[in-house]
Amino acid sequence: MSNHGIKQLVNLGLIAMIILSSCTKNENKEKMNSIYNFSYNHIDIKEYDFVSTLLNDTIARWTQNNLKFWEGERLNQSIEIDSLKVFNMDRSRFVTAILARNIKYKEVNADGITFLYGIKINNQWYFFTGAHIVLPREMYQKDIHAPLSFAKLHEIAMKEVFSGYLIEKKTKKDMGWWKNTFAPEYNYSYEINDKWFDYHFKTSWGYYKNDKFITPSTQREWDSLYIDKALSVWRK
Repeated sequence: MSNHGIKQLVNLGLIAMIILSSCTKNENKEKMNSIYNFSYNHIDIKEYDFVSTLLNDTIARWTQNNLKFWEGERLNQSIEIDSLKVFNMDRSRFVTAILARNIKYKEVNADGITFLYGIKINNQWYFFTGAHIVLPREMYQKDIHAPLSFAKLHEIAMKEVFSGYLIEKKTKKDMGWWKNTFAPEYNYSYEINDKWFDYHFKTSWGYYKNDKFITPSTQREWDSLYIDKALSVWRK
């Protein structure tokens, strides 16, 4: 093959890579937009605002009273509740995140994200935290001494916290050989992944009795476990 032919193939390959990269970015953006749309449309806006206000007030009380891990933290300064809350099918549970900018420990060049859960039991909401993700700043920016912005933490949370919320189904559009090969387009549909909520609210959850780990077997036992977890923040 001539040098000219090789150059053409290389150029075509580069173009294809650029197009595929662009398609992947567009797919990710569409998925993120779908998460927002599902979250806001799945629950009445008044109830969404009510839960958001109640959650903010609860976290504010935790910080103001310097409870356990909340000592020295200040809402909307060092920590912020993510703007997104995703609800399960019957709207009795939600998952969100606490975005934490480390401004207290100067020697630690990392920030973090903590899973934050809400569950409705007997028409009352209870909140508690889950796993924490440590985010070394060097992975996201050049200045390791400056905390990550809340906007950047939210961007990371969209992938690390919320990505499993929806089940994506896509079918390829028939756009002809060239587009089907190098720039495929898809029709997307989504549905809430309730198994993802079971993973967050039931996997590895339980309690110890007589040095034996016990997983609740009834809904009453599960509810008791969640309420105890929510109230445990007030224990010294």
